[in-house]
Amino acid sequence: MIWIPAVILLAVIAFWVMSRGGGENVGAFSDDMEFADFVKQNDDWVVLDTETTRLGPKAEVLEISIVDKTGKVLLDTLVKPKGSISAQSKAVHGIDRKMVADAPTWPEIAAKFEDIVSNRAVFAYNAKFDFGVIEQTYDRWNLHPAAMQNVQGLCAMIAYADHRGGSRWHKLKDACDHEGVDFPEQHRALADAEATRRLILAMSERPSAKKTAQKKTDPVEMSIVYCDARGYETQRKIRVDDYYKNPKGEVVLRAWCYKKQAERHFKLDNIKEASGPDGEIKTAEILSQLVEQ
Repeated sequence: MIWIPAVILLAVIAFWVMSRGGGENVGAFSDDMEFADFVKQNDDWVVLDTETTRLGPKAEVLEISIVDKTGKVLLDTLVKPKGSISAQSKAVHGIDRKMVADAPTWPEIAAKFEDIVSNRAVFAYNAKFDFGVIEQTYDRWNLHPAAMQNVQGLCAMIAYADHRGGSRWHKLKDACDHEGVDFPEQHRALADAEATRRLILAMSERPSAKKTAQKKTDPVEMSIVYCDARGYETQRKIRVDDYYKNPKGEVVLRAWCYKKQAERHFKLDNIKEASGPDGEIKTAEILSQLVEQ
């Protein structure tokens, strides 16, 4: 029965796509970062998309495009790979060996790519995949750029899942359709980067699922010691206005942070210490104190 190997192959590919890492700095926002505020208040973020030679550990970048917040194209080029292009990948994006015969190799565009992304927030839809393939392409050419260590890779797919409040793994087309964003017929890097940019802007203008699930409280002032996703502890004075449960079922406090002078979000389980006007507050008591009010 020839369908059995195909099913196994698809399962392996799906696992690789979702588990392949592209560096420890690629993924979601920090716990206290509000997506809409970040998108609106920062003008220097960009969106990246790639087309690749195949899926798996031998994949290389075949095409790469980067657009800025306004839609200006900063990079858009085919890339001549070292390895072959799989028939499965060609069927998706339509790029064959003949099309990239005169294209630059990765070493020829690496400096320009690094100049664009260095010290910037870079969105990609399924960022682990795109950054993972970029990392593999560097390795294939025996290049090790220091500039990539300063890139803040952010996953628009994770941000969309949080915005929608459901499953993490939404296809880009499904996300665009749901948010009323035009999606291109052609599956190419520039078209997908532009679709992702428009999706990000659409999300920033609309209430997220977590905001509609918020439970209002009377404001509660407290000082906390907060441990973020990277393990860093900071002292914050906050005014808690409401709270909600994220898609993982974790309780998150929405509060005004006096240190950042902005609205921030704090996972209840990551608050190590808390104190109010009457002294220490046990972490387990914070939520009950809010509910009582």
